[in-house]
Amino acid sequence: MTGRELAHGLGLDTSTVSRVVNVLMRDGMVRRTRDEAGDRRYVFVSLSARGRALAAKLQSCADTYCERIWGRIPEDRREDVVYALRLLVDAIDDLPAM
Repeated sequence: MTGRELAHGLGLDTSTVSRVVNVLMRDGMVRRTRDEAGDRRYVFVSLSARGRALAAKLQSCADTYCERIWGRIPEDRREDVVYALRLLVDAIDDLPAM
């Protein structure tokens, strides 16, 4: 995706995303490529092989951590937790942007 699309998806300024992408490029986690077949003004940001490997590792760690948390909630109360989380997400989504 483009830096602008990434910034929009993350709710950040494009300048902030650009600085972060520069650091991630320096560390070999992402790469920038131009749209050679279309409009060359568009620059796309994508994970490198190293970035994909790290993302997979982080996702696995997060999944394991969430499973451990979920396992500590009594089965008969899990539906209540899901309901409360949905209420929280809806409340957050309804807030106007700052």
